[in-house]
Amino acid sequence: PLCQKRLTNVAIVRLKSHGKRFEIAAYKNKVLNWREGIEKDINEVLQVITVFTNVSKGDVANEKDLKKVFGSSDQEEICRKILKNGELQVSDREREVQLEGLFRDIVQIVVERCVHPQTGRQLTATAVDNALKTIGFSVKSDHAAKKQALQAIQSLCAEMPESFVRAKMRLRITCPEELFEEIRKHIVAEHFASIEEESRPGPAGGACTVTFVCDPSHYRELDRLCTVSHNG
Repeated sequence: PLCQKRLTNVAIVRLKSHGKRFEIAAYKNKVLNWREGIEKDINEVLQVITVFTNVSKGDVANEKDLKKVFGSSDQEEICRKILKNGELQVSDREREVQLEGLFRDIVQIVVERCVHPQTGRQLTATAVDNALKTIGFSVKSDHAAKKQALQAIQSLCAEMPESFVRAKMRLRITCPEELFEEIRKHIVAEHFASIEEESRPGPAGGACTVTFVCDPSHYRELDRLCTVSHNG
């Protein structure tokens, strides 16, 4: 029938409104990329720019219902609304596999960004895995791994400070000699930096450099110091 379009191997995003159900057919793994701003081309996300009442049966939503619920019959505009606000439909097994994969990704990010406070050594994936389960960390299927990992790190450092601390970030600032002392004093006093190495120009002149480590939370302010306060 003309009102049917059959699609296979799709991820369905569903939105219920005004007592009616609307669905769109997306490519698997693309919906989260769209919502996180990673994917910006809607044609790479949706199999077809069409609003359905039932993707599995291929039933296309009629124009009257679209105008009543969305105030428009523009298919792409409505698809974007459903992509943003709809619920991604997955089977129990698919959800389980997705959550397991997300959890592994979160664990790996935590491993890369945390160390043991006493030894300064990187933690094992097993230790991080067990710690996250101990504090009751819950993985959310509709949030990116990096965002959840940062939340996990914050929770681990707060609840298990004897075992977790953010790894220090090593940075280097290059500046004119006349600004060197000012910048050096600032990063030590305001950002609790530990200076590792510094160099000043010889008789021929040149720039000064200072290499230091500090908490990653200071990065944005330090970047602003260099790019705004001192024009890089």
